[in-house]
Amino acid sequence: MIIIEQIKGLTAKPNAPEFKPSSEQPIAHIPDYNFMINAAYFKENKVLDQVNGVDLVNASASGATEVDNIIQIGNNRFFSTPMAEAKFFRFNPQKKLNGTALTVVFVAKPDEATSATGLGTIVAGNDAVDDYSVKVSFNATRSQLQFFGAGGLSNAVNPKISYVLQPENRQKPSLYVVTFSIEKGYEIRVNGKQVAINTLDKEARTSQLGVNEWSVLRNFSGQCGFIAVLDSDLTLERNRKFLFEIENHFKKRFSLD
Repeated sequence: MIIIEQIKGLTAKPNAPEFKPSSEQPIAHIPDYNFMINAAYFKENKVLDQVNGVDLVNASASGATEVDNIIQIGNNRFFSTPMAEAKFFRFNPQKKLNGTALTVVFVAKPDEATSATGLGTIVAGNDAVDDYSVKVSFNATRSQLQFFGAGGLSNAVNPKISYVLQPENRQKPSLYVVTFSIEKGYEIRVNGKQVAINTLDKEARTSQLGVNEWSVLRNFSGQCGFIAVLDSDLTLERNRKFLFEIENHFKKRFSLD
């Protein structure tokens, strides 16, 4: 996160950009943020990376716009891409992913698909070249959240871990936390509770971790409020205090209690 220091007596230039405190300020002290995007900061086809202050251009050519594809649910804005419209978002964070430990946190409600339409990715390598990249994604029918090793939009076999969505996940947005580390393996948490774990597979991710090799929200249909990636496994014992802080913050913010 960006740290702002206030200097007493200093006067800014008249044309200086306005600073607006982030709603994530209460969790800004947590280490190892890679990137974070929030629909509240989408404007003119760009979204702010709240970690480094860089604007990320919507790389999808499908025509999603602020007017048509950003909606308000309660006090929060959401990227909204109805499956019938096929107007998607896609952002390239221009960062490197950590292949030995990571946490993906997001609030979303995927559209229910009646037929296979390609995966609805949250974070994924750009190409289906091997089984050693990172792909956190809803499956083609949007009935499961899974972590695959292969990138791209193909419905790869043998996911590392899976969670079957429950009726409440279809009715309103849920908070999802997906973690991996070579120390522990994989875990999925929903609204603050563990729902799936795989401690047998601990092989490091080694493919499509570089700048411009992965993207977020590609082909996702439904509503997504925010996505954050951290370069650590928050379910490890030494990080669990940060896990609970993040979960409690977003559960409260998105009224998920």
